Amino acid sequence: MRPMAKRVLLLPLLALVLFAAAGCAGSGGGSGGGGGSSADAASLVPADALAYATIDTDLGSDELKSAQQVLGKFPIESTALARVMSAAAKQGVDLRKLSSSVGPVLDVALLKTGAGAGAVGFARPSDEQAFDAQLGKLVHTTVSGWTVFAKTQALLDAVTSKTAALADDATYKEALASLPGTGDAIARAYAPASSLKSLGGSSPASTIQPFAGAARWFTGALTSKDGTSFKLEAHVKTSAGGSSSGGTGLADEIPSGAIAALSLTGGSFTLPAAAQAQLGTLTQSAGVDVQGLLGLLRGPVIAYVKPGAPIPAVTLAAKPPDPAGAEQAITSLLAKALASQTNGAAPQTTTVDGVQLQTLSLGPVALYWGRVGDQIAVTDDTTSISAIKSGAASGKLADDSLFKDAVKGSGMPDSNQGFLYVDAKDALPLVEGFATLASQTIPPQLQSNLAPLASALVYGARSGDVEDFVVYVSTN
Repeated sequence: MRPMAKRVLLLPLLALVLFAAAGCAGSGGGSGGGGGSSADAASLVPADALAYATIDTDLGSDELKSAQQVLGKFPIESTALARVMSAAAKQGVDLRKLSSSVGPVLDVALLKTGAGAGAVGFARPSDEQAFDAQLGKLVHTTVSGWTVFAKTQALLDAVTSKTAALADDATYKEALASLPGTGDAIARAYAPASSLKSLGGSSPASTIQPFAGAARWFTGALTSKDGTSFKLEAHVKTSAGGSSSGGTGLADEIPSGAIAALSLTGGSFTLPAAAQAQLGTLTQSAGVDVQGLLGLLRGPVIAYVKPGAPIPAVTLAAKPPDPAGAEQAITSLLAKALASQTNGAAPQTTTVDGVQLQTLSLGPVALYWGRVGDQIAVTDDTTSISAIKSGAASGKLADDSLFKDAVKGSGMPDSNQGFLYVDAKDALPLVEGFATLASQTIPPQLQSNLAPLASALVYGARSGDVEDFVVYVSTN
């Protein structure tokens, strides 16, 4: 694929912004960020903006060069490019011309006017004539060297007649400090919760209104490094104070070589009275203690998958506040769920590594579960009992080089609220082998697009009153 074509694929956000401004507007109801700078249009955006985003469109920047290298590893890139360009062409937008004329940055603000909410774009085009030609029916003007464009004149007037700028807003300055600095991200976004709460139900940004109740602001950023990875991060400042994440939970029990792993550090939660009543009804109808199963989540939980023959080995361990109740709930659930596979056979008692467990035979494998000290374990791999019993695996996932690289690249702190990790590099051959045993095949196109993946890591963390959520994907 030609270099320019590859670069165009990085700019679908430009087309989306233009489409939103042209046809969807009007319906209404990290460090070093600081405030606005000469590199963005925050000084032109009204302080009461409902949302604001800035997108790096400098095709020579390190971030976009890295993103180009990552995208170039996936065969689906060609198909995606064709679809993006076709969609843009139907709207009268030539993405090739747009990508070569837009300039180093494109900013977008969601503003509320008397007629509703609408998007306003800000650009410093390298070729004004070519860029203006792509604006079609959008109205536009020039302010302090920026081309400002929108669907309606009212939206432009909101910019030119503003009395205060977003760059000087204290909430914006505080929020931006949670993100990578200018020039270090492909895209950055900000929204004050107070503004989102005022949106009408039909506004696009109102989709996150249900999460705005206890929040003060939302931020997000997309970055790419070294031609190998993408990182998407989101941060939420809550109105109430809080404490930092509570440790590592049971993560030390996850063994080296796990191809997928989940760790939740747990915490207290209280269901509304109505929900508890519904759970009671569900328990009676299903014959399973649903409330007891939910109790597992009140303490640390881990689950992981290891390579195994003939099928992967799966283990779940939890440390609930009521181990006995949780054990009874799990026994009831498994007995009912597996009744058809075991011809109604009752669980048998067995001893594994000095621990008394319940077991059911499932043909080529057997399932084991029960209390291991103050934990509850469910597994088809008896070797995992030793790690649960001692509280630490002899070889830990934390020492695997691929996992350590993902932790470093994502910035995941040792103390977190939980994470989900997938070793895609080793998982794919296992999935292929399992598919072969099941007389199934993975479509070649899907296989070729999964092959470049190395790992994925998703985590949540909290520092004081700021919640962090990060998705990190690395490639070979």
